[in-house]
Amino acid sequence: MKKLFMLMLALTFAASMTFAQETGSVSGTVYDSLNNPVQSAMVMLTAEGQHHGGHGGHMHGENYSTQTGDDGTFQILNVIAGSYVAVASKMMQGHDSEDIEVVAGQNTVVNFVLTMGGGGGMHGDSLEIIEISGWAVVVEDSLRTHYFLDTNGDDTADYRLLFGPDWYDPGSGAQRPADGDSIWITGGIMGYSIPQAVVVYEINGLFWRQPGMGHGGYGGGGDCPNPDSLTLIEASGLTITREMMGMTMYYLDTNYDQMSEYMLNFGAPWYEPGNGAHRPNAGDTVEIVGGLMDCDMMGDVIIVYEINGQFWREPGDTIALWPEATSVSDPVSDQIPKSFVLASNYPNPFNPSTTIEFELGQTQKVKLTVYDLLGRQVALLADGIYPAGSNSVQFNAGQAGGSTVYFYRILTEYGSTTGKMILLK
Repeated sequence: MKKLFMLMLALTFAASMTFAQETGSVSGTVYDSLNNPVQSAMVMLTAEGQHHGGHGGHMHGENYSTQTGDDGTFQILNVIAGSYVAVASKMMQGHDSEDIEVVAGQNTVVNFVLTMGGGGGMHGDSLEIIEISGWAVVVEDSLRTHYFLDTNGDDTADYRLLFGPDWYDPGSGAQRPADGDSIWITGGIMGYSIPQAVVVYEINGLFWRQPGMGHGGYGGGGDCPNPDSLTLIEASGLTITREMMGMTMYYLDTNYDQMSEYMLNFGAPWYEPGNGAHRPNAGDTVEIVGGLMDCDMMGDVIIVYEINGQFWREPGDTIALWPEATSVSDPVSDQIPKSFVLASNYPNPFNPSTTIEFELGQTQKVKLTVYDLLGRQVALLADGIYPAGSNSVQFNAGQAGGSTVYFYRILTEYGSTTGKMILLK
């Protein structure tokens, strides 16, 4: 009996020694750019690939995550020995990453300094670059194809891979992966969603996109330019909403003075990312990661990529990004003609006045209102009975200081329409 007990004790000790030899721990502190400790920062360890025979996808290890305490420190125990990419991040603070080696029976210390680059809450064109490998997970829905990376073979997406719009081709022979492909990626971490998003710079050693040359190949819309690069920005504040053009317009008040600093573009009213993320309500405090478009006529517009740490749209995805305002007709019977068949203004662009024309199918009451970009009413041009046929009113921008955009809305008994007027100075 004693011999059996001693044998079990020896086996237990041997197993514990083996476990201790195969695992280590990781600890450290996360700081901001002013060397202050950052609490509640996310720290992730992602197993790096061991590539053999021309980058064969042999993986090891597991993935680990934790959050920093009030003093900015963290500790992760029982980490399988091996190579890892260690990433620390926090919204409005930034990212940092380090390649580390976890040694069996030892503690690896790694400290992070979170930076966003560019200053003023912007990443600029500099993202924290990491190298990761694993297996591609490709998911298609009715709108687009999504690409993910499973780094440790557990059939769970560890990163979202951002390849840009469907039409983008780097011209290097590189191709988007198929589901299950073993791949290795060099890219820049963008955002804070789970799984974290990585802008692809190289795939399988082939060039995909130049770091510092943008995050997504947008085609412009409306009066915005058509850049191949948007400045990545992080911004937080209160949501302001306005009902315009038959939809809800969203704005961001970053300094809580009831005035908006940015317009938020979430896409068409029907657009949703399918992951549970939703548009904010008026007065909600939100944190946004997005692409900043400097639209001369519309002001600063942020294309929303993430909201409150949830993925919304990939940079370069223009699906339903610029919805067209359409006329709405709701006749009560087939005998009642449409409220109008034409609404336009000329000249457009204009300075300082323009004529708005609208054609009615029958005599009826018309209300014509002009709004600015914030949805504030700036003029009531018509509010009365107008005859069937062609009608017109004038809008004069007066002493408006500089180029801007106005919207007119024509409301009749049977429908409504909107139009955009560009004041060009």
